[in-house]
Amino acid sequence: MSYVAATLLLYMGDDYLAFVTFCNMMTKQPIMPFYTFNDILVKKIMQLYKQVFAYNLPDLCEQFELENIQPKQYIFEWFMTMFTRAFSLNLFTRVWDFYFLDGIFILFQTSIAILRILEKHLIDREFEEMMQVLQKVPEYITDDDEELLVEYMFDVRFPKWVYEEIPLLE
Repeated sequence: MSYVAATLLLYMGDDYLAFVTFCNMMTKQPIMPFYTFNDILVKKIMQLYKQVFAYNLPDLCEQFELENIQPKQYIFEWFMTMFTRAFSLNLFTRVWDFYFLDGIFILFQTSIAILRILEKHLIDREFEEMMQVLQKVPEYITDDDEELLVEYMFDVRFPKWVYEEIPLLE
């Protein structure tokens, strides 16, 4: 939460507007369960995410299954920090722009885009190597990858039932 608040204060300059934006981000979109540790909702979000992951990157998803890497082990931080720890200021503010327009779908799309970019570093690796890559996203995805990230974000497809279920979280 502090990463998001600090970024808004830095980026917006006006304390009051930063606070209002922060409150809206935390309460209007379904990321609040991550801060309140609402396991039921977090589990539901993770299940939906996993369906989108398997739908878009089936081989990588299978590799994650084989190594017993669950979405909560990497998505939790990405969602809680709204990608502020995963990307440079330039990249995560681009993601935030899309987030303000499209809501939670962008969190799913960005996460899948990250995995697609990192796929060559993750596939056919063991648990420890995979987790190291997932924890060091900024070393692999830089400002030079902005257009690729955005392209991959908007290549993400949702199974129809998941696409209908996600807005119910909001």
